Amino acid sequence: MMHTVNWILENKEWLFSGIVATIFLATGGWLKSQRQNRPLAVGYDIFGPHSYPIPVDILKEDNASETHNGAELVILVLQIDNHSDASCRNVRILYSAKCKFPARVEFKRRDTEVKYDIDHKSKEIIISEIPPNETVSVAFFNPYNGFSINHVMIGDAAITDSMRKHVQAKRYPMLYWSERIATAALFIAAAVIFWAGYVLWKNNRDNQLILSATDNLRGCLPTVIHDANKNPDDLIQRFSALSYPFNRMVLAMNKATSLQELTKKRTVVFCESNQE
Repeated sequence: MMHTVNWILENKEWLFSGIVATIFLATGGWLKSQRQNRPLAVGYDIFGPHSYPIPVDILKEDNASETHNGAELVILVLQIDNHSDASCRNVRILYSAKCKFPARVEFKRRDTEVKYDIDHKSKEIIISEIPPNETVSVAFFNPYNGFSINHVMIGDAAITDSMRKHVQAKRYPMLYWSERIATAALFIAAAVIFWAGYVLWKNNRDNQLILSATDNLRGCLPTVIHDANKNPDDLIQRFSALSYPFNRMVLAMNKATSLQELTKKRTVVFCESNQE
């Protein structure tokens, strides 16, 4: 285990750069794949059923109908959104059971009538076309027990969950990005915790190295110089400033017999005088 840790520390520069490059390339490939495989932005949501009380005045005026038999109106609404840049044609709504009153189909933005057909025998509503960036609302009134919407299809293909999620991101962008930001924050927090743990472990390792090298030494302020062999001039300058016996202490702590040998070491336990 320690051998593996030491190898990682010795090769941390190129290892870290390789990991960063791999993450960058993987993220770029994932984003490109997401753009290429992005589903059609057509989806739907079902709201209800919701019950609304019918005013007594309407019940009194409508004695000739069957409305007076029920004191409430139950409404189930199917909302179909087309957030793509192309018209969506031949939208099919397959349902089970029946409703007491005919369904009402209308655009959310346009003030024209929706072209549609209801096949009561097949229990299917066929909408001819939904223009780009338009929503169609289908209201079902007083559905009987067992009523449900089985499928919403474009031609012979069903609208999938991935398509519905894509539409939700278009419909509620703030909610979509809030979830993405929260996910990114979790990854960042995990990375920070990992880095903090690494720093703590590294400092503890340095302290243990210093204690083992400077045991029973007095008048010495020990420090660890990492990557000392990459800047030998700085090490030579600091070593030359040491007086006896601290210069000998540094050589002894690093198991070196000369300054030349010391400059070839990657990690150097250095000792500076703390005497005034």
